[in-house]
This record gives sequence, structure tokens and C-alpha cells, in this order.
Amino acid sequence: MTDNAVTRFETELSEVKQKPVPLVWSSPKANLGAALLDLQSSNKDNLKKSIKEFEEALEGIKKEEAPQDWGALQNKLADALHALGQQEITDTTAILNESMEVYKNALMICKRQENPLVWAGILNNIAMIFQRQGEHSNGVHTLMKSISAFNNALTLRTEDDTPLEWATTLNNVGVSLQLMAVIKQDNNMLEESLKASETAIQKINPEQNPLGWVTVMSNLSVTQRIIAEQTKNSDKAKESVANAERIVAFLADSKTEYLDLAKKEQEMSQELLESLAK
Repeated sequence: MTDNAVTRFETELSEVKQKPVPLVWSSPKANLGAALLDLQSSNKDNLKKSIKEFEEALEGIKKEEAPQDWGALQNKLADALHALGQQEITDTTAILNESMEVYKNALMICKRQENPLVWAGILNNIAMIFQRQGEHSNGVHTLMKSISAFNNALTLRTEDDTPLEWATTLNNVGVSLQLMAVIKQDNNMLEESLKASETAIQKINPEQNPLGWVTVMSNLSVTQRIIAEQTKNSDKAKESVANAERIVAFLADSKTEYLDLAKKEQEMSQELLESLAK
């Protein structure tokens, strides 16, 4: 959605003066919340506004009377909280915990048999939160929970039916494996992580899904560098450097944090390669 959509829904909402019919009041609020969430330039302020609109929309919808609307709004609210939790620095844990609980609310309504792809998407997002929590706490058990949830999502996000979602979720498994492997110092698990990302990248077209491609390629480069460092394998270090260079070249005309991260990864991989050559 665009800024025009936000303006349109704000205008629509301004015309609803009171809450005589809850659903009449809730619908434009839900639309405005979704428009704010979907803005490509969504920042913390927009996400906080989005959360406010979803929460107020939920005041007019009772689970018993309109379960599908209630569940869909819970899912959107959880998405907004999840996005905010990834941007916040101080309240990350609390926001992600709240997001987790709201996703669970959504799963009370969204059933695997009735809406399998939405169910899988919610499960993938829950797994992402487990992954983030495990990363920050060095929690092997929490990372194992993330892998289990990702794998459950993959039973419905199949390679044939939803190749992009399949590849994204498979790479997410790779990230959790990588994080757990570093904690446990398990080289076999690192190789599993690498294989997951190598398989995932085959399904992602950089022109059609640039962010997805950069995300998977970044994980590839990082995992190769970690393997090279732990096994003193210069070939893996070269692969890491080459993939980091591909990302930098792909993002050369952009001015995003992803380019800065790619340059940092390229520098770290190059330094490792040079140290292994001595």
C-alpha cells in the first residue's frame, strides 16, 4: 500500500463520528492499521500507529460474534508488534513476547485444515520470534523450538505449491541451525545450515525478490565464514568472500543498512581468508 491508501482510510475513518455499530467503526480502523503496516517506508512511528488502530478495531469485534474477523485482526496486530519488536532496542523482549501471545490468539481461530497457508505463515512468524529469543539468550532449547515450528510450517509451504515461501522458511531453518551450531560448537550442524541455505537460494530470483535473495545470500556468506574459521578451511573462506562480494555488487546503487552489513561481512571474510593464508 501507499501513502495515498493511508490518507484514504484516514478520511474514511474521520467520517465515522461514533461507534454506533462496532463493525462499522472497526473496519476503517483495521484498514488504516493495515495500510500503515504495509507502507514500504514503515518506521517505528507508523508501526505504533498501526498497532493502535488494530487494538481499537478489536474493541468493536468480539471473538464469539465474528471469530474470523477477530482472528484476522489478531494476526495483523501480531505482525505489527513483530515488526516493531525487530526495530526497537530497549523493549524488544516485551514486544516480541506480546507478539507471540497475539499470534497464539490468531491460531485459536485459524485452523490448519481450513486455512493451511495462513496457518503456516503464523507458525513461521512464531518460529521467527523463537529464533530471535534464542539468539539473544543463547538458548538452545528455544532455537530447537524455532526449528520445530519452521519444519511444521514446511509441511504446508511445499516446494511445488509455494516455492518462495518454502525457500524462505527453509533458509529460516538454516539460520536457527547456524545459531545453535555456534553455541554447541557443532560443525555437522553448521553443514546442515549451509545445505539449507544453498537449497533455498536456488528458488529465489534476485530481480523478483531482491530482499529475499540478499537475506539468503547473507546467511550463506556468514555460515561459510564460520565454517572456515572453525575448520581453518580457506576454500570456505573464499566462498564466503565471493558471496559477500555478490551482495555488495547487487546493492551497489542502494543506500540501505543491507549494503553496510554486506560490506562488513565482506571485510570480515576477507580478513579471515588473509589470516588463513599466512
